[in-house]
Amino acid sequence: MSRKKPRALIVDDEVKFAEDIASLIAEHLRSTVVGDPSSALKELGRRAYDIAFLDVDLQAEIDGIALLKKIKELDPDLPVVMLTKSVEPPTIIASIKGGAFYYVVKGTAPSISELIHIAELAIEDARLKRAVEDIEGDQDDPLAAIQGASAAISKIKSDIARVGPLECMVLITGESGTGKELVAKALHAASRRSARGRFVALNCAALPEQLVESELFGHEKGAFTGADRRRTGKFEHARGGTLLLDEIGEMPIEAQAKVLRVLEEREFERVGGNQRVESDARVISATNRDLVAAIEAGDFREDLYYRINEYVIHVPPLRERREDIADIAVRLVRDMGREIGKGERGISQGALDLLSSRDWKRNNVRELRNTLVGALIRCDGDTLQPGDIAFDEFASADAPPEYAEAKRTTVEQFQRRYFTHLLRLTSGNVAAAAEMAGVHRAAFHRHLTNLGIDPDEFRS
Repeated sequence: MSRKKPRALIVDDEVKFAEDIASLIAEHLRSTVVGDPSSALKELGRRAYDIAFLDVDLQAEIDGIALLKKIKELDPDLPVVMLTKSVEPPTIIASIKGGAFYYVVKGTAPSISELIHIAELAIEDARLKRAVEDIEGDQDDPLAAIQGASAAISKIKSDIARVGPLECMVLITGESGTGKELVAKALHAASRRSARGRFVALNCAALPEQLVESELFGHEKGAFTGADRRRTGKFEHARGGTLLLDEIGEMPIEAQAKVLRVLEEREFERVGGNQRVESDARVISATNRDLVAAIEAGDFREDLYYRINEYVIHVPPLRERREDIADIAVRLVRDMGREIGKGERGISQGALDLLSSRDWKRNNVRELRNTLVGALIRCDGDTLQPGDIAFDEFASADAPPEYAEAKRTTVEQFQRRYFTHLLRLTSGNVAAAAEMAGVHRAAFHRHLTNLGIDPDEFRS
């Protein structure tokens, strides 16, 4: 697939001059020419551009410097190159302070080659800034962030490599906390779009119903109470890149109809507006709901369902891929230890075995992460031990456990923490630890065996 040439907007009231420029740079850029500020703002609101060339000396209601400010309010990431007949320092300083990438002096033939060179630099600079934002948002390679060596994870990575570079829409399914957003990020990273657009996510379940459309499509000034200026929605913010509609099964039915129309027509209107805006975002959807059942219940549009699931990637829960839990836990302990200020920590085999034996019925990796953060806070040594781990039984169970089961679990957690603490104090000396506990050594050993605690892990 050949890449399209970048799109440029040229704003100059000397329209013949601007059209000549557009013709001379046509081999490098697809250009649209407008002659006044209002037309420029209307065009930027209608279509995504990669760069704008702006005449400083516009003979209009506002000059080029004032228009530059409005453009930057509309799209802070759009690189703007100023065209000027003046080389006076105040003009140049005002341009750069206003957010212009550079300026080019009009009127000489060599300025055309200079214009092309500056345009290439500006577009590349904008691309690199987006790449830095992505790196800062996720320091690790997105594919490497999908931890595990199970057959299920291998298939997911294979699917990402297969469909990531394509333009098809993907539906990611799986329980809450399984890592669906990580898969979406990896799909974006594997696509051509990662070089020219950003990854944008919207959690449809986290928004009040009345705000969903504004978040998706943006709104015009005065569209509703409190709308004191135009706001860009997620579809615009993700132009050229990827938009994840997370928990799409929770989207209100009215908004579903509008999303379907955007996917089919590739354009939309902001809330409170009547101007058509082009959409150039690849849409990936994710859900923890059974959408077929939601269709039958009348909560989800069947036509939207068949539009978004051109390819399906399913992320299974941790209990169906227990062999991945140890890999995930080791990484989380390392990363979270540094993040919460405890430094890099290790994790014992006993703790890994304990974590791998759990079902993680709700929230999956998210619950595992929270469990490990708590364990790291309790951990006094360099290596996290079984006794540092305390499970939130009520959050993980499908229903609250019976009293006897809850009591047994609570006692077991206390024993883990208590015996682990004694072994740390005695550097793994079982006899000394048993004496401190006032328990016979043989009974102490039985407790350790039942709890899966290895005293050797505490011996220096």
